[in-house]
Amino acid sequence: MPERTRSAFAGRASSRTLPVVTDRDRHARPPHRSSHRSAHRTFIALTPSSTLRQRLVAARDRLADLLAAPPSDRRSATDAAAPVRWVAPASLHLTLAFLGDLSAPLRRAAACAVAEAAAETAPFDWGVRGWGGFPTRERARVLWVGVDPGAEAIVDLQARLVQRLRAHGVPVDVHRRFVPHLTLGRLRGRRATVQVPDRTDGPDGPASRGSAPTCRADRLQVLVRRPAPAGPRYRSVVTLPVGGGSDERRA
Repeated sequence: MPERTRSAFAGRASSRTLPVVTDRDRHARPPHRSSHRSAHRTFIALTPSSTLRQRLVAARDRLADLLAAPPSDRRSATDAAAPVRWVAPASLHLTLAFLGDLSAPLRRAAACAVAEAAAETAPFDWGVRGWGGFPTRERARVLWVGVDPGAEAIVDLQARLVQRLRAHGVPVDVHRRFVPHLTLGRLRGRRATVQVPDRTDGPDGPASRGSAPTCRADRLQVLVRRPAPAGPRYRSVVTLPVGGGSDERRA
């Protein structure tokens, strides 16, 4: 019976039914990205549990309050009241790899790579701790919360995922050293920046004492970003079990 090539994110992607990627797929020379311009972008991510999401929203709201305070009341001064586009609670996620718009052969290859990386990873626990900013804390345009515990395990997972993607010929956008984080907000305007408040005001500081919730990393999510008037929204199109389980779920 001839082999049947499966869609990248349709059908099962377990070790028994991984998409078939031929040499022709890997060495074909259409553009690495889709030939048409699309606003839909693909990510591989971890998503927080509902309990951890509540903690993230609290950290986001506290950061917003500190940035909105008069300069004399701030522990860390900011530039002139730069507006921030805050991430909606339902859209909070931890990006492991950004794939952008892929051609059909590369979508098939990416499905194989994600399934392999997920199967080779043991589930682990992770939580959030501390604020940060890109490109620097002093002049940040992207505001985020860091990961602790679980940062080392996430770094290992991300490296494994990138390795598998590249082995299958899938281009991955990696612009800087990977720092596990979840984006809370982005500055509006090309020149607007802020200084991120001290860590003592962050989700690990005195204002948030008590037991810190953690989340079980037992699933990898393939997310598609779609534009919306209030900011981009993310939809999970496939969930792959970490550790080689069989509870794959699809939208």
